[in-house]
Amino acid sequence: MKVEAQLVHLRVIKNPERRKKLFAEIRSTVDLHLMLEELFVYPFCEKFPRLASVVDQGRRAHELIRGVMDDLEVIEPESRRYNSLLTQLVINLEKHVISEEEKLFPAIKKYIDTSEFKRMNREILTKYESEQGRAGGRRAA
Repeated sequence: MKVEAQLVHLRVIKNPERRKKLFAEIRSTVDLHLMLEELFVYPFCEKFPRLASVVDQGRRAHELIRGVMDDLEVIEPESRRYNSLLTQLVINLEKHVISEEEKLFPAIKKYIDTSEFKRMNREILTKYESEQGRAGGRRAA
């Protein structure tokens, strides 16, 4: 299930334990996405001074997203504050995705050649698959 659908589902389910479990899945997926951007996309973009503001904006968005997720992890899932934070998380994630699609990715396309793009994609995919494999191993334990 995609994160967007999981967030909608999290919003409507009421059982606190199910909410905690689903949030843990969402957090794992979002954390992996943020980590991959920080390991591969942002360092590549930092080679180009004109992309500095876009990268800074992305890093600030990551901090906001992680902060909200940290709060959601410790707040009781049946509280009003939880629902408020969940809404804030959705808004922050949507803003981040829109920024990537409208600013970051078009800017990258100006500076990257096809072979570099494919290399970066392979690295990201390899790391993603590696992390997914480790997460799968942890779940089975």
